[in-house]
Amino acid sequence: MLLNIEGDYMENLSTKIHRMVGAKSPPNEQRLMRWYEDALDLENACRYWEKAAELRRSKGRRSAKKAA
Repeated sequence: MLLNIEGDYMENLSTKIHRMVGAKSPPNEQRLMRWYEDALDLENACRYWEKAAELRRSKGRRSAKKAA
C-alpha cells in the first residue's frame, strides 16, 4: 500500500499541511490520501500542459521554417 511504502513522506506532508492550514488536529489517513492523490493529479496536469505547450511551440517553429 502507498502509505507503507512512502510512510515518512506522507507523515512529513501531513505535518506541513497541518502547519500551513493551522488545523487543530492533523488530517486523518483518508483525507491525507485524497490530498496526496489530488497533488499527483495536479503534477500530471502540469506535466501534460508543459508537453502541450512545447508541442505547440515546435509546430510554430516548423511552420515558420516552411514559410521562409
